[in-house]
Amino acid sequence: MTFTTKHIFSRANLAFVDQAFVSGMNFLTGLALARFLGLEGYGQYVLVYGVTLFFSTLQISLIVSPMMVRGAAIEESLKERYFSVVTIQQFLFSVLSAVVIIIAGLIARSMFGFHEFERFLVPLALATAVFLIQDYYRRYFFVVKKPVFAFINDIVSYGIQFTLVLFFGISKNIDTAYALWFMVFAFFLAAFVAFMQSGRKMTSGLGNRSYFVEVFRESYHFGKWLLGANTMYWGQAQIVNYFVVGAISVATVGALNACKNVLGILNIFFLGLQNILLPDASRVYKDSGTKGLRRYLGQVAVLGGIITIAVALVAGIWNEYWMRLLYGSAYRGYGWIVIWWGVYFVISFFHRPYSAGLSVLDRTKRIFHSMIVGFGLFVVLGYFFTIHWQVNGVMFLMCLSNLVTLLLLRTSFTKEHEIVQRVSLS
Repeated sequence: MTFTTKHIFSRANLAFVDQAFVSGMNFLTGLALARFLGLEGYGQYVLVYGVTLFFSTLQISLIVSPMMVRGAAIEESLKERYFSVVTIQQFLFSVLSAVVIIIAGLIARSMFGFHEFERFLVPLALATAVFLIQDYYRRYFFVVKKPVFAFINDIVSYGIQFTLVLFFGISKNIDTAYALWFMVFAFFLAAFVAFMQSGRKMTSGLGNRSYFVEVFRESYHFGKWLLGANTMYWGQAQIVNYFVVGAISVATVGALNACKNVLGILNIFFLGLQNILLPDASRVYKDSGTKGLRRYLGQVAVLGGIITIAVALVAGIWNEYWMRLLYGSAYRGYGWIVIWWGVYFVISFFHRPYSAGLSVLDRTKRIFHSMIVGFGLFVVLGYFFTIHWQVNGVMFLMCLSNLVTLLLLRTSFTKEHEIVQRVSLS
């Protein structure tokens, strides 16, 4: 099978449409919640929803990413049994996540007196469980080349959630707990629809216990290093806010994130690419070996790099215009931060082809090693740079740490590619 530039675009179209819809609904839902819940209520929602995102990071590392690589390349005769096992694992992980949230919440209430969050425990646990199941199924549909099913499922989940928030918000009958229950309803319905879409036969053909253990071990071996890397990605996004609030002010945190949102269209592009990059790269490697893989990833890097740089330039050159258009006059004078975020996003994009290549070659440990150096640099020096050079300091260090990670990823992929190629020729 030959993967051409035309193929990349044709396969990506629906993935990007789907991701644009999901990101757009998340954006609109966030705006509606911020408006209807008020400052304190929305702050509560952001804090508790961060728990769901944490468990999503675990799932992507240990279940979804291994499935997107191995599931795309597995022999046709083995697919039903393989996906049956992974689906069972996903359901078990979702249930375990809900149990951990409730237990951890009760412990936190008992030890630290977080009584104000007690009423969120049950809806948060259920929302996390059904969100994880729905998100797994949408990735599964991309792997088995049924993107229409994924799109339908996202319309059900994100569309209904936004509709409920909007309806009850307008009627002024909403609070943080209600918002979580709306999420439970919408994503439970979507998970049920996805289960029906999958044909339900996926839960059959499980095979003996040894195969279940084998798939679990393979997924853990593949994903344990990704878990560390993805946790550091998640951690950097959180820590920068604490550096800024500690060294500058809460208002600056708001300005920093508002400027980041100007480049939000790149998140749509990155997440859409994520849905197709791993399974396609895995198929290319299976069909064409290391040379085909490197050629495919090179095409992705060139095409994606052009798109990312173009968006960063448009956002950076007219930064004050976009800030005024999106936020009015309240954020006047902060537009220059958009330029920093543009540089950050450009560097971050080029992580993706190298990370995908190392994942397909089953060298995820190299990704972790590359990430920990850049992340460690940021953690050790971040507060110092923020105190002495304010926003310029923290943004420079974020870009620098990402650049260090990129160079290490490139070196690792080049070395591993050469090793695999020599082994295949010997």
